[in-house]
Amino acid sequence: MSLEDFLAKNMPELPEAAKSRLQDDYNLDAYTASVIASDPPAIRIFDEAVKAANDSLIASDNTTSEVSLKDVPTTIANLLCNELFSLIREDEEERRSDEIESFDTKDVPYSTVDGQQLGEIVALQLNGTMSATMSKKLVGILYHEEHGRRPSQVAQERGLQLISDMEALRNICRDIIDLNPESLEVSRGKIYGSQSWKCSSGTFARCSGGRIGRIGAWCWINNNVKQHMNNAAKM
Repeated sequence: MSLEDFLAKNMPELPEAAKSRLQDDYNLDAYTASVIASDPPAIRIFDEAVKAANDSLIASDNTTSEVSLKDVPTTIANLLCNELFSLIREDEEERRSDEIESFDTKDVPYSTVDGQQLGEIVALQLNGTMSATMSKKLVGILYHEEHGRRPSQVAQERGLQLISDMEALRNICRDIIDLNPESLEVSRGKIYGSQSWKCSSGTFARCSGGRIGRIGAWCWINNNVKQHMNNAAKM
């Protein structure tokens, strides 16, 4: 092995080189790339997370769109820079609260969430299993409570999954509509040749504990709400 090959394999990636690679390979903006590139362990977690998310999405039974794979790097970067760094910062502040000198507030080696876990969380979000809000909550749970566990298992146990069963979705939507009729409004626009009905996505999210996503509610409403409201009016 030549000296150049040895150095390339064993020397840590320099921040400027890492920044350029993150921008070129993952299309991250300059600021986000520089934040990640400033900490070698953060670069490693990011790279591991991207690979884990892509592998999970490609291997899943659901059809993986190019859009989902394209969204992987930015979604991981957002969770890493906003959620995980924030959790690490809180721990660091507690750990060094008695020290006077300044310190690095995003020391990634202290993280209890690794790249594999972060990648799986993002895959669950992008394949429609969880919402973005659920993903953020799951990061916190894994960081503080469920060290080393599979995100998918914890998400299932904690109820951090969007409702995908159509019968369950139908029943919950009916109950929400009956209890919140003021949230319904008629839209004169036409979708698929029939009158479209709209419902506040916020109402569905709130009443379902965040387990009904906007797309799921919208699909059910457009296909079923008119008939449901007509049936209710006849009773």
